[in-house]
Amino acid sequence: MSNIVHVDFSARKSERAFSADVYSFDMKKYRFQVVATSITEAYYAFVAEAVQHGVNVIRCIAIYLGLADQRAEYQVPAKVWQQYDPVAGGLVEF
Repeated sequence: MSNIVHVDFSARKSERAFSADVYSFDMKKYRFQVVATSITEAYYAFVAEAVQHGVNVIRCIAIYLGLADQRAEYQVPAKVWQQYDPVAGGLVEF
């Protein structure tokens, strides 16, 4: 008799589309989208993209599941990072 080994690959990371609204310190809105394996990876990609577009201080990042043009009109963000203390800087996850 032969042994059969069952392997479940459903736990592997698959890439998903994320879109984000990134607000600079002067509340100028930037909209980006990226394909990433996690929302944290997407967050870092959005920060890097904002820096490339000249954003020095980020006030808020709202990350949504899916592409920007497929977003529902009143879709709730999956994660939000907001600058809580303008003096100390840094973004706080909500």
